[in-house]
Amino acid sequence: MNEGLVTIVNQNGEDTALVESDAQIIAPMTQDEYDRQAAMLDEIDQYDEAIEVSSSYWEAVTHGEDIKGIFVGMKVLTKTSDTGEMKNIPAAVVLTKNGSRLLGSTSVVDTFLTSVPDGSAVKVTYTGKKGRAKMFKVEILKKSK
Repeated sequence: MNEGLVTIVNQNGEDTALVESDAQIIAPMTQDEYDRQAAMLDEIDQYDEAIEVSSSYWEAVTHGEDIKGIFVGMKVLTKTSDTGEMKNIPAAVVLTKNGSRLLGSTSVVDTFLTSVPDGSAVKVTYTGKKGRAKMFKVEILKKSK
């Protein structure tokens, strides 16, 4: 049914029933960005330390559980309902030291869309449930002096 689409797993490698959507939000690369990346490629052999960027969906379970990283933008995921209907779900993408984490909780997505600029250092903490909804505290971090 989801042939050719990338299946999203959580941080434990478990299937989330989400797939990357063909309707991803994509911004065209500017000439300045292209030039910057081309210059980096000229020096690629000087880069040694790696940061994993493969994606997994973050499913917080324990009150107080958190992640820290850099907010790099939004991505659209697709979930198939029990009735077979495809539903697009926006997710915030946070690059952590352990890879890229996708956060799809409505409260988190709303906060990132309205209050967090791309490139911000962030900490997201699971604060428990309110009814059926998982609740989170989203903080923009400042570098300590």
